[in-house]
Amino acid sequence: MRPGRGFPHVRGARTLGAVETTTAVRLVRTALVSSVVLASGAGAHVLAGGMLPGLLAMAALTSLTLAVAALVARLPLHVGVVVPAMAGMQLALHRGFEALAMPAPVPVAAERVHHLTDAQVAAQVGALGDAQAASGMHTSAWMLAAHVGATVVAAVVIARGDAAARAALQWLAGLVRAAIAVWSVAAVRSARTVVSCIVSRVRASAGVLSCAAPRGPPVAAPAAA
Repeated sequence: MRPGRGFPHVRGARTLGAVETTTAVRLVRTALVSSVVLASGAGAHVLAGGMLPGLLAMAALTSLTLAVAALVARLPLHVGVVVPAMAGMQLALHRGFEALAMPAPVPVAAERVHHLTDAQVAAQVGALGDAQAASGMHTSAWMLAAHVGATVVAAVVIARGDAAARAALQWLAGLVRAAIAVWSVAAVRSARTVVSCIVSRVRASAGVLSCAAPRGPPVAAPAAA
């Protein structure tokens, strides 16, 4: 008799194990996607010269990343899904970092500006604007390259990590199902053995009682004629 056919509780255990495995896979995927996206996005942003926001803003961005990662975790994590998802999340994180980061204050030498003429002030402002524009173009190019690299790295890590996590969870689920099946078969056999022993003892006791001599005074035999 096969354990999955003969015992309904084993089939229920298999169904429960499949549901728990699916939930575990989604939780692992959510943690994997969110952690990889946050780490790669923040690292790329800082390496390209950007600034990260404060703790509260980072907590808000982390919550949003977890929510999006939970949605992505429900999809099959192949290249056609991972790359667009990573690109969109990297872009969203970049916009969030730029919007929530506090720029560093730039000291202004007021006494120097006071002694300059209008033409000199205009020339310095124009030169500063040109330098900031060139620096902004350079930073934007580096930022784009950094986030593109982060997207590729995140996609590879998530795809490989998801495959490894699924293999490990399937292996563990197989061990759990095998252990439950073996335990169920052993429990049923033990119960049958106990029941058969009890039935045998009851039958033996009933046979002894039926064969026992009746108690009481001896019955006198009838006298011969």
